[in-house]
Amino acid sequence: MEQQDIIERLTFVASKLRVSKTDFASRAGIGPSNYAKMLTGEQKITDKTLHRIANTYEVPFEWLLTGEGETPDIQPLRTVELNNSQTGNGNINEQNSTRLFEKALDEIAAQRQLAFDAISQQRQQTDEVISILRKTLEQNEKLVNHICEK
Repeated sequence: MEQQDIIERLTFVASKLRVSKTDFASRAGIGPSNYAKMLTGEQKITDKTLHRIANTYEVPFEWLLTGEGETPDIQPLRTVELNNSQTGNGNINEQNSTRLFEKALDEIAAQRQLAFDAISQQRQQTDEVISILRKTLEQNEKLVNHICEK
């Protein structure tokens, strides 16, 4: 994976979304300073980072990683800010609330995917154990039949 090509694809996604680099990173749960270092090549862009970005912005991970496949159709994010809304806690910014909600949803989706993957792996292992047990049972039955014949 060529880091400079990945950087270009990340920059493309952010520009299509019409968000700042800081916003782009924050929404994906990436520290803005770390993201800035990634864009300058000072810090390696990991698969984990690309997965976060792919999940957050619904962009194919493989496309971010390799550039292969169709370029995703990315629409600008909609932001709605309340003008000087006040509550007992001070100013409320609906955009920030929306970000927090989206981040929580992304985290739930990531946790759900991890659980699904773990269940799938466990099921596959269970199927393998059942297959081994069936083969062992067949071999034991053959052995018992062979002994009974003598």
